[in-house]
Amino acid sequence: MKDREMLNAIFKNAKMGVVGINSVSRYAGAQLCMELKKQKKEYSDICREAHRLQSAKDNPVKGLSPFAIKGSDMLSRMKLSYDSSDSKIAEMMINGSVMGITKIIRGKRSYEGHDERVKKLSQKLLLTEQNNIESMKGFL
Repeated sequence: MKDREMLNAIFKNAKMGVVGINSVSRYAGAQLCMELKKQKKEYSDICREAHRLQSAKDNPVKGLSPFAIKGSDMLSRMKLSYDSSDSKIAEMMINGSVMGITKIIRGKRSYEGHDERVKKLSQKLLLTEQNNIESMKGFL
């Protein structure tokens, strides 16, 4: 995986976090909503940095497909139609972060580039996902 592919993977991973949070926020209680807003900002910052690094290489990042965004929203609504408790939302967010961790670790292992900024951003995303899991545990 080269710089371009790694930055796209980072961007998509973080963007999926933003999409997931947008899908569940309307169901969240006040305290959980505040935590989700904090996480959304972290994901958005990572998206911006991935976009900035990719643009500097004259190769803009590829966003998520409209199908992925709509599918995430529909799946969230379906899951929350039976149980929209903060505990259920936290469980969903933990599951999303676990998927994100899996993807970013696979990406890091196959990364063949040498750009320290890309490596640092991938590590930041990994730590963000891990921290998000820890913060969601309190809502289970």
